[in-house]
Amino acid sequence: MDYSRRCYYHRPFIVTIPAADGQAIARTVDIQVPMEWDISIGEWLLAPEATEMIKRTKAREAGLPHLLELFQACYGYSAA
Repeated sequence: MDYSRRCYYHRPFIVTIPAADGQAIARTVDIQVPMEWDISIGEWLLAPEATEMIKRTKAREAGLPHLLELFQACYGYSAA
């Protein structure tokens, strides 16, 4: 695959925000993230920075961005 010729487009993505009990979805947030079309599988793929954008949105919407970053740093946890 020729990585030098990738073309990214900003497309809508729905981020799910979990409820306090973690068992249900409290709400959803629509954001635009960079994606690329993979012709070989016929699907849109998230660009590398899209995962970070999704993770930051979840943390911000849950109201715990600093705690989430601390937890991730200490335990290697990923919310995405």
